[in-house]
Amino acid sequence: MNQFSSAPEISIIIPTYNRAEMIKDTINSILNQNDCTSEIIVIDDCSTDNTGEIIKLIDNQNIYYYKLQSNSGSQVARNFGSEKANADLLLFLDSDDILLPGSLRFRIDYFQSHPECESSYSDYEVCFKGVNKDYKKIVTLRKLSYREVLTELAVVPTSVLIIRSKIFNEIGKFDIKLPACHDDDIYIQCFKRNGCHYISTLAIKFINHPGQRVGTSINLANGKTLLLKKYKNEILEELGKSYLSKHYITNSIDYLFINNFEKFKESWFNINSKSIFLYSYFILEITKRIAFILGRNIRSIIYRIN
Repeated sequence: MNQFSSAPEISIIIPTYNRAEMIKDTINSILNQNDCTSEIIVIDDCSTDNTGEIIKLIDNQNIYYYKLQSNSGSQVARNFGSEKANADLLLFLDSDDILLPGSLRFRIDYFQSHPECESSYSDYEVCFKGVNKDYKKIVTLRKLSYREVLTELAVVPTSVLIIRSKIFNEIGKFDIKLPACHDDDIYIQCFKRNGCHYISTLAIKFINHPGQRVGTSINLANGKTLLLKKYKNEILEELGKSYLSKHYITNSIDYLFINNFEKFKESWFNINSKSIFLYSYFILEITKRIAFILGRNIRSIIYRIN
């Protein structure tokens, strides 16, 4: 039971797996928020390190720790955590991200003054971990439409999402059939329902570190494949066949860059048109992907040298 006389304002659900070195900072970033009544629900996805011991050493009555019996994936952990939540608002914070000061109160106040708001997203900061110095990049977003979300099929990290628990249950929670892209899926559904409000504030610090992350290349590619299958009709209705073909092209490139040629061919064969425009788009996207990888590797070297 929580120590509040009534339900907390927000339930913060943290799925975690072998994050003993990071999760204390994540939890402390919540405890350092001012004037908020929140409960912290940590779902340990069967960690093999001392994550549980670290959490139990934090002296706070509003931290609830659960450990799953088997490693089941972040989507299962998040859904499990939502079932334990007591608040009207849910926030899904990854165990290697940091909640920035003041951001929680600001967003809770927005929901209280906008009862029509079912879900929201906000700006975030990316921190690249270097050897001697960290480098930060602020990602400033804007108000998006359902059509734009279907165009990009990628919105923002799960950690900036706040959603009313009633809406989360009506949506059907995180799709456990998806190996990745759970955040994209939940945002698409939020925008499809009643729009997802943009709250202009710096919400979290997203830590870009060399350790294990939830998504792997093959999971991300397979997740995108299933996402396209799930929203094929919506994309066709809102955007038309050419945009669907573009999505299949980028998905095929995902497989190409991880040397999965069978999956590459499967995704490529989904393209109904073989126009010169689409072939040109394919070449352009490959060029952009190569440039992105080169740029990322160069930045990584610079960050670790400086």
